[in-house]
Parts: sequence; C-alpha cells; structure tokens
Amino acid sequence: MRERKNWETALFTAICICLNLGGKFLASHFELPLWADSFGTVLSACIAGPICGAMVGLTGNLAYGAVNQLSIAYSITSIALALIVGFAARLKWFDRFYGFMKAASLAMFTALVVSVPFDMLLDNGFTGNKWGNGVVKYLLDRGWPLFLCTVMGQLCLEFVDKVLTVALVYAVIRIRREQKGRESDGTLPSGSTVPAILLVCLLTGLLLPVSVKADTDTAGEATDYNDYVQSVYSSNNGLPCGEANDIAQTNDGVLWIGTYAGLYRYNGREFRWV
Repeated sequence: MRERKNWETALFTAICICLNLGGKFLASHFELPLWADSFGTVLSACIAGPICGAMVGLTGNLAYGAVNQLSIAYSITSIALALIVGFAARLKWFDRFYGFMKAASLAMFTALVVSVPFDMLLDNGFTGNKWGNGVVKYLLDRGWPLFLCTVMGQLCLEFVDKVLTVALVYAVIRIRREQKGRESDGTLPSGSTVPAILLVCLLTGLLLPVSVKADTDTAGEATDYNDYVQSVYSSNNGLPCGEANDIAQTNDGVLWIGTYAGLYRYNGREFRWV
C-alpha cells in the first residue's frame, strides 16, 4: 500500500512539472500576456503540501533554464509561491470563495515582490514578456522612474497569471470535493479523479498548439487580401508624383516615401515634401 502511494505521489509530481513546462512553452509560443507556468506548482502545493509544491516549481524552472537561463533565477519566485499557497491551503482558505480571493491576492503580491528585483538586476527592468515589456516601454517614454515602470509591467502580468492560476486550482479542488462527496454517498464509484483531470489538462496543452497551427495554416491558404479596406494614394489625393520608388518606416510610425519628385513624409494624415 505504501509503495502504491509513493508511486501515485511520484506520478502526480511528474504531471505537475509537465503542466508547468507545457504552460510555459504555450505562453511563450503564442506570446500570451501571462506566464502560465505555475498551475502545477499551485496545485501540488494545495494537495501535497508546500514542500512538494516548491519542488515542482524549482524543477520546472530548472528544466526551462535549458531554453532561457533567466528562468533559473526565477526559481525563487516559484518556491515562494508554493510556500504561500501551501500554507494558505493548510489554513483552509480554499474552503471558501473569500479565502480563494485572499490566496490569489497574496500569490500575486508575493510573485511581484520577488520578481521585480530580478527584473531590475538581470534584465534592466524589463519583465521578459512581450506584453509586460510593452507596459514598461510605454511608461518610460512618459518619464516614469524605471522602478515604477518595472513594477507596473510585472503587476499587469502577475495579476492575470496568478488570479487565473489560483482560480483554476480552486475549481479543481471544488470538483474533487464534490466527487468525494458523491463517492461517499455511493452514487459514484471510488477512484482518484485528480490524475484524470491533470491528464486532460496536459493533453489539452499539448494538442492546442497543433490545432491552432492547423487552423492558422488553413486560414492563411484561404486569405483573400482583396477583402481588406484599401486606400490608394496618387497625384489626385496627396502624393504629387503618384509613384513611389521606395518606402521606409521609422520607429515613430512615420512613413518616408521616395519618389521622382523628392522625399515625402507621411504621418498618417497628410503627405509633406521634405
């Protein structure tokens, strides 16, 4: 019996690590505005305890370090998250919706406090995510201090990521408890449903990129660009020469058009001869 329990624990831990890695690769591939790499950490911390959750988070970050070495440093964030959520589960916060909200808020705050110093030290204040970096750059252009820009960029990511992750884990726990209640009443056969739920999540994470890529390829083959709204500029509506030899765009979004009549600058509203 003990060997069977150890085998189930090892399988559960391995699946949680795979969920972390699968979510991370999925978020990175599709450039999502979240990390998606802590579902397994939070779930294992709630079910198996904070130490198991910390091991899952640490292993996942170390494994992803083969792709991005910065992930190794952020292992501390995963460990801190597992400890916070694990102790919150022991305090039975996940028994009530209000407790779940407290756990999600605390998880978000913990990840923010631990991650921002690493952003400042290792990545010049940037978050390592396209969306978070966009927030940082936007605020820097408006004269905000770098530290506040980093905090706001990281906060945007952590809010979405941690609230969604803890919410999914809360839903899994609620479903599991309802299943146990039915099993005790004799309305359902006994058995562990958590591995089944994890397996479905894992398969969904593996199959989603394939299906989305297939849909994208199919849509790309059938794309008809003639259906788009087009504006044709000529000598009648702004471009004096009516013919462009070359076009370039600068970082500020301005188009520069080289014609036989000279160089023109287009700001989105009007052409100006330069």
